[in-house]
Amino acid sequence: MRPTLVKLVYDVDYVEELKERGQRGAFKAMAFLFYLHNLELGLHESTRYYADVWSVSKSTSWAWIKEFDSVINGEIR
Repeated sequence: MRPTLVKLVYDVDYVEELKERGQRGAFKAMAFLFYLHNLELGLHESTRYYADVWSVSKSTSWAWIKEFDSVINGEIR
């Protein structure tokens, strides 16, 4: 079976800025890429799902998703 190729387009500067914030920022950068990957695959998961996967509270997960969506939509950098 041939693998499905997905080309992700994302704000590299945003990811690098997160990584420069230290271990927590690097973790948030990985969470952003995971979230973006799921969106590209058409997977729309719940806030609770991401909170469990990322090992953060539901309120943190909600805030990150809101921020990630703003970055993806080009509203913030």
